[in-house]
Amino acid sequence: MRPTLLRNMLSKFAPIGRMFMQKIKEQKSEKRKRKGGPRIGSEKFSEGWVEFLKKRHAKQVAALLNNQPMGGKKKSKFHDCLWNLKYLSRFKWIHLVERLGYERAVLRQRMQNEISQAKRVASFFKDTVDREERQRRKAKAKAKSNNGEAADSPDPGPSSSYVFTQRKTAEEKKAKRGDVGSAVTQEREKFLKSLFS
Repeated sequence: MRPTLLRNMLSKFAPIGRMFMQKIKEQKSEKRKRKGGPRIGSEKFSEGWVEFLKKRHAKQVAALLNNQPMGGKKKSKFHDCLWNLKYLSRFKWIHLVERLGYERAVLRQRMQNEISQAKRVASFFKDTVDREERQRRKAKAKAKSNNGEAADSPDPGPSSSYVFTQRKTAEEKKAKRGDVGSAVTQEREKFLKSLFS
């Protein structure tokens, strides 16, 4: 039942102020709306609150209509439905607004918790993958260094997890270059020795 129809039906008995109706969450209709399909039927509501302008009228309407057929035209789909009305004593409209705000806050908090949980799971997975990748690289480098040490010397020392590459000494560089420029360097060394000796 739409809110306008409900307002028209109840305003016959007493003047009405504010009205709020709680929608039913239907997954199928939500999916249909998201996909852009046609909407079948009107929106459905599970419950509603009606504020009458006078307390006396609210009590009378609740007593008069509770558990009575809605009536109306025979063709109406609500003709055989029963009213289910209850007068809520000491209930103010602000209580309803606070409750709805609280429900929205709880829903928002639940969504934030789910999002943060998903982020934690994703970051944990990423950290685990990164850690395994680092360990794999270390193991590969260690295996390479162990293979190189085994080829160089028969008795390798205690293995460390770090691999250091040392710079070559001047003699190693000279030996690698070969005889090119060795005569020039020998002359320079002789000249320098003669100066400083």
